[in-house]
Amino acid sequence: MLPSWEIDKQQSAKRVISTTESLEVMTSAGFFGRLGSTACCFLFWKHIENLKDE
Repeated sequence: MLPSWEIDKQQSAKRVISTTESLEVMTSAGFFGRLGSTACCFLFWKHIENLKDE
C-alpha cells in the first residue's frame, strides 16, 4: 500500500497529463474552429458590403 500522499501525487500527475492532453485537443480544434468562424464572419461581412454597393 502506498502512503496517501504518494497516491495523491500520482493522481494529480495523471490529472495534469489528462488536462494537458484535452487542452491540446481543444486548442487544435479551437484553432480550426476559430479559423472557420473567422472565415465565415469575413464572407458574411463581404456579402453585406456587396449588398450595400448594389
